[in-house]
Amino acid sequence: MTKVKSFLKGSYIGRSGIIVTALVTVFIFYEKIYSGYLYGEIEPGITVVNGETVRKAIDESRGKVVLLNLWASWCEPCVDEFPEMVGLYNKYRSWGLEVITVSFDFNDRIDEDVIPFLVEQEAYFQNFMQDENTGDQEFLEAIDRDINGVLPTTILYDRKGMRKYIIHGRFEEKDLEEKIVGLLDLK
Repeated sequence: MTKVKSFLKGSYIGRSGIIVTALVTVFIFYEKIYSGYLYGEIEPGITVVNGETVRKAIDESRGKVVLLNLWASWCEPCVDEFPEMVGLYNKYRSWGLEVITVSFDFNDRIDEDVIPFLVEQEAYFQNFMQDENTGDQEFLEAIDRDINGVLPTTILYDRKGMRKYIIHGRFEEKDLEEKIVGLLDLK
């Protein structure tokens, strides 16, 4: 330890030089990560999961309004509504909106279809994919017993984690936004 102290004391770098170097390094690292999210250099992630994991993600988001969307890249109404959902997330996330999506694509399509779609949509929220080894009904019942398997399906949960709305089929953006605003208590 004394060798280090004497080195720092006698060097032209000194303690302030090390502090400045550390701060610059932290700034460059932070700026690189932050700008990656802003400019799409970091891809949205996706995790293959079972229904219990999705339920846990909803429960862990208590204190926020959660929009859960079940979709697939081969489902035309799902693809059509996705940009609107991303727009609502970007508009209301600072007010407490959390979006969680679950893709029902085949797991072997993750690299060819799902990730490129999420990147194109700039879907920087929690994205999951159903594990093919879990049956559809078992997967859906672990999340919510009232999901009927229609894609797309959108469910809104209040800040206490209670389901307030379920929309089977394509949502109407204006209607969904009104529901989100009501749950966020922004009226």
